[in-house]
Amino acid sequence: SSGIIVTNLHVIEDAADISIRIHANERYDDVSVIDFDETKDIALLKIEGFDLPTVKLGNSNAVKSGQDVFAIGTPLGYEQTVSRGIVSAIRMMDGGFKTIQTDAAISPGSSGGGLFNDSAELIAVLAAYRTDGQNLNFAIPINYVRGMMGQPVKYSEAEFTKLSLQTPSFG
Repeated sequence: SSGIIVTNLHVIEDAADISIRIHANERYDDVSVIDFDETKDIALLKIEGFDLPTVKLGNSNAVKSGQDVFAIGTPLGYEQTVSRGIVSAIRMMDGGFKTIQTDAAISPGSSGGGLFNDSAELIAVLAAYRTDGQNLNFAIPINYVRGMMGQPVKYSEAEFTKLSLQTPSFG
């Protein structure tokens, strides 16, 4: 509710300007970067707000293959798109971190959206899909984000947009 927002780093890494629009169509142009992780492709942002809408964070260590999940994103610009699926597997990536593989449909534009369990808890951040297969979709476990929370802002928007970042590709 204090304005902390999680997304994928690849969503903002080449941005010249960052703004956040929340579901109520309110727009926030003063965006700071609390922290980011190039390897895991996550970024924690901060907007100046009070009593903003929130989501309950789940425990991604409790996620199991076969459990029901829901992906919410903006594929190809279609806002608030919900797709249902299951957790296909927990995978270790080349960078030495876990991802949650799901068959819940995601498409370009879904990045930075949420993967939720059946208790409406955010368990992961939608990140990538494989184009050389079907239903091979990946999300970054929310516990990696939890480890970044509680830190002070590291970069103003102007400082962040001057950085030269390159998130690695999944696979």
